[in-house]
Amino acid sequence: KLQVRIISAQNLMAADVNGKSDPYVKIKSDCINLKATRVIQKNLNPVWDETLIIEIENPAKDCLIFEVYDEDLIGDDDFLGYTSVDLSLLPFGTSVTTIEKLSYAKHGTIEIELKALDFGVTNIPLSYIPTYCTWRKDIKGITRKNFKEIKKSAKNSKKDSGPYYGKITYSLDYKFYYGYIKRRRTKGEVAGDIGKKTLKVVG
Repeated sequence: KLQVRIISAQNLMAADVNGKSDPYVKIKSDCINLKATRVIQKNLNPVWDETLIIEIENPAKDCLIFEVYDEDLIGDDDFLGYTSVDLSLLPFGTSVTTIEKLSYAKHGTIEIELKALDFGVTNIPLSYIPTYCTWRKDIKGITRKNFKEIKKSAKNSKKDSGPYYGKITYSLDYKFYYGYIKRRRTKGEVAGDIGKKTLKVVG
């Protein structure tokens, strides 16, 4: 079991014409796909402070993905970015609060607190949690364009370079890619890109 506290987000992208977003958070893994927070209207720095407990089937191999969306009353909700956490590195029975940079976003971070209730690293030194939090904070958000550079670097060095080395499980919406987690494009996003190209040709 894992206790998840979704605290807040900062400097999210504005998805609506009013210069704001109506953000909420989803949680995904191999066995989880749920809306984890309420929607906060017209806010780029939302504070949710919501806690839930979820079952984790394979913490040694699984990663937990946090997706931020902007709720739209008409059409699909807008994607504002994601981050993922390697559950095998969490300390047992201790709350860890981190600030995570969002990938596939021009800017934005999310603050979360995780506590492994029946799994996790034991007999850790005093420096483990501060070092872990600093490491998480320093992980950069990834864009689609970055993956070309990541692939080239991994082939040159002949090893994965990302923070999720050795993971083998993934959500249907994501895949592991040279040590990073890469989001698959949804059918709606593909259709939207085709529509934009069609408009350019017509124009």
